[in-house]
Amino acid sequence: MSVSRWIWWLGVVLAFAAGMALALHWAPRTVSIPAAAQPAASAPRPFVAPPAEAARRVPGRRLVAGA
Repeated sequence: MSVSRWIWWLGVVLAFAAGMALALHWAPRTVSIPAAAQPAASAPRPFVAPPAEAARRVPGRRLVAGA
């Protein structure tokens, strides 16, 4: 491969790298994520009611079926 061909391919690779660098540099400013898709950092966790047998459970005792 001649020297001019090496220089040509080097220019192609550098141009591609520069284009990718610019794309990655400008992407956060031009692409916005909808607010609904972003997890809220301070959102309260939903309340989950305990199962019915947990309300009858006495600390230190095992739950007996049918009791």
